[in-house]
Amino acid sequence: MTPNRAASPHAATPPENNLTALFREALRRGRQLNIRARGHSMRPLIPDGSIVEVRPMSGRLRIGDIVAAQRGQRLYIHRVHAVEPMVLLWGDGNRRPDRSFQDSDILGRVHRIRTPAGWHLRLDTRAATASGQLIVRFVQLRARLHALRHLS
Repeated sequence: MTPNRAASPHAATPPENNLTALFREALRRGRQLNIRARGHSMRPLIPDGSIVEVRPMSGRLRIGDIVAAQRGQRLYIHRVHAVEPMVLLWGDGNRRPDRSFQDSDILGRVHRIRTPAGWHLRLDTRAATASGQLIVRFVQLRARLHALRHLS
């Protein structure tokens, strides 16, 4: 499997045990990766089949960033909701956050998205950063409202 082929935005188990190690090494060497996102956890921003451009981490991790993270042999493309004391990731379309990640689990930051419909979205702009932070608030509020609805 090559970086341009399927890797899940939610959680896929790659067929090769060393695939995420190859991703980590390529990013460590300063290379960008184009990964085909599979799944619906980041909809509507990242529809199934989108190509996400992942670049090595530069600067601090910020709330609202979309990152590639590894847990075991699984690759996640999810949004950062908290950075202290551990990194909390949450797919925009999911009802619950992922378990916390260590800083060392973060492979790189998503800089660009190409959707199957042909849209090209840059995430390295001020507007994208502000939008990401608003989406974090919206996703958390949606989860609280969902929980309240199920209490009554």
